Amino acid sequence: MLQDRLDRPYWQYFCGYEYFQWKLPCDPSSLTRWRKRLGEEGLNKIDLLRKYIRFLLVAKST
Repeated sequence: MLQDRLDRPYWQYFCGYEYFQWKLPCDPSSLTRWRKRLGEEGLNKIDLLRKYIRFLLVAKST
């Protein structure tokens, strides 16, 4: 996921960066530790929230 940021410069453009960034925003191992702290239940809650927000955006646009 983080490597995509460097492999695809257009991704940075669409995220609002004014200049190409050569460095990753964080160490990839930080994300692994963060996921372990959240656990399965925490990740499921985040996924549910993501789906709910997407539903609201789609409902608003129709």
